[in-house]
Amino acid sequence: MTFFKVRITQTMVEEAIARALGLPRYDKNFKQYIQNDGDGEFTAKVDGILGEMVAEHWFHKHGFSHEDCRDQITHDYLLNGCITVEVKAKRRTVVARQNYEATVPQYVHDVQKPMAYLFISHHLRPGIDDDFTRYIDSYVVGGISRKKFDPIKRAIAQGEHDPSNNWTCTEACYNVNISQLFNAEEYAKKLMLYLS
Repeated sequence: MTFFKVRITQTMVEEAIARALGLPRYDKNFKQYIQNDGDGEFTAKVDGILGEMVAEHWFHKHGFSHEDCRDQITHDYLLNGCITVEVKAKRRTVVARQNYEATVPQYVHDVQKPMAYLFISHHLRPGIDDDFTRYIDSYVVGGISRKKFDPIKRAIAQGEHDPSNNWTCTEACYNVNISQLFNAEEYAKKLMLYLS
């Protein structure tokens, strides 16, 4: 599977931190409950904003125009005036692999109604959770329409142990393997075909 790689610069991180500081607190964000150091809710905002920045690089590379809709609940972007896209970002201390999970938390899946998902994986150096100098690269690992995601998603209940990655779920979510997504290049072609 081909990932679309973006080098994360300290300038990008600083921009993400500045934007995150201006956002209201969102206590439902599940990442705050799995982080050991610092403010997990704030870290989750920075991760999400960096994921959106990576998505914007991908949009530009593939010639998509995009409208910023992040102030809405239903989706993050409107591509070419007609495709609603939600960006989902996850942090890891290794580069993602095809058997890793792409995740949509259940509480947002039930209110967000995008036509498409774009999944981002951040690669960080090992260290403490709220050390924002740890970002190395981020990858668009793939995308999928909600129409295709919903029939193949695996529901994981809060507290359930997921043997596929030896993780006990802290917030109910829906997972698919990255291998079940269209890779970054294929997905750009699929979206362009839809637009033509």
